[in-house]
Amino acid sequence: MMWKDGRMDEIATKLRDYKICTACLGRLFDDDPATVLETGNEVKAKLGLETSEDSCDLCGGFLLNMGKLVENAFSALEGFEFDNFHLGFQIPRDIIELEDEIRSELKLSSGLSLKKYASAILTKEIAERTGKAPDNSSPDVLILFSIDGSVKVDPLPIFVEGRYVKHEGMMSALTAAWRPIATVHSDGVQSVEQMVGMALKEIFDATGIVISWTGTDDVGVTVDGKGRVFYAKIIGARRRKTWVIRSVNRRWSSVNLPLIDIVHRSDVKVGLAERYYDVVEVEAELDDGMGQNDVRILEESLKDVMIRLRKVEGDTVRDRVRRVAGFRVIAQSGSTIAARLCAEHGFDLRKLFSCEDVERYSRERADPSLKTMIARTCRKLRYRVLDVLDECDSSFV
Repeated sequence: MMWKDGRMDEIATKLRDYKICTACLGRLFDDDPATVLETGNEVKAKLGLETSEDSCDLCGGFLLNMGKLVENAFSALEGFEFDNFHLGFQIPRDIIELEDEIRSELKLSSGLSLKKYASAILTKEIAERTGKAPDNSSPDVLILFSIDGSVKVDPLPIFVEGRYVKHEGMMSALTAAWRPIATVHSDGVQSVEQMVGMALKEIFDATGIVISWTGTDDVGVTVDGKGRVFYAKIIGARRRKTWVIRSVNRRWSSVNLPLIDIVHRSDVKVGLAERYYDVVEVEAELDDGMGQNDVRILEESLKDVMIRLRKVEGDTVRDRVRRVAGFRVIAQSGSTIAARLCAEHGFDLRKLFSCEDVERYSRERADPSLKTMIARTCRKLRYRVLDVLDECDSSFV
């Protein structure tokens, strides 16, 4: 035993003040989970103690029915896909403090805490029955035990990178390019964010989605090619292993949103967007026609150039830059031109084209712009995104 025989009476007197189960009696003195029950029976016999089989002051009755705890865990895990797991415990502070007090008074330096002992026994049992491995660093699911024996499963988030395309047929059902996922409006209209979020919830059988965009698009703008990139944090996913990409179709919106690619990205930091380039086809109605010299100036000035976007608010000046890799006029009729450009995503093309509505309401100006290059402004601008690329140069236009 782990005490001198002269202390037996002192230890026995102290422990008789409490209701203690055999497992808790054993773990006060034993560091090995496999022999705790055996040690508990030895201590009980040596000290002449009675152990409690219906309640325990040191575990709140938690260790009295380990078999039931395992069954509760299996019931809670039903429907969750996982390869590994970790256990967590919610133990009331007063139980922890009582054990610390007893250990201090009896000068017990060895033994196992309630959490360590329960974790060792339950982890071994769950691993053997499920064939899944415990993982303390990056588990698929956290199995959380409460002192009353209830069990909750908390899947750790999945981080993914995905792409979606936005087709002509869905434009009439979209009235905004940015709305919270949870918002459903009375007119039955969904935003792109809502639609991507709803699709991901179905794909992963998840409880929540946090989306971070690498860019958004104006209402009515189509996105084709490889698709617009988004990052997502998948919360509460039941389907972690057997998910398949599927489009989402809502009866009340008659909209189909193809998700064309989803890959796991453990390094994704939701909220931090990477840089992408849009290959864009533009139709612009200008305030006046252009000559061949104007076309030449535009194509030369917008080849591998950094566009400075300056915003002045009182005494504060904010600058940001976006790269335009190339620009080419592909058709012209009167004062209307069609052009193709490849530009770093993240700024309003109407500012580059000096559109009249933006010139009126926006405090941010682009330099260079149509106005500074050829002294033209734009009355109306329409465009579509042909592709989204990691890198771009003038050959793409």
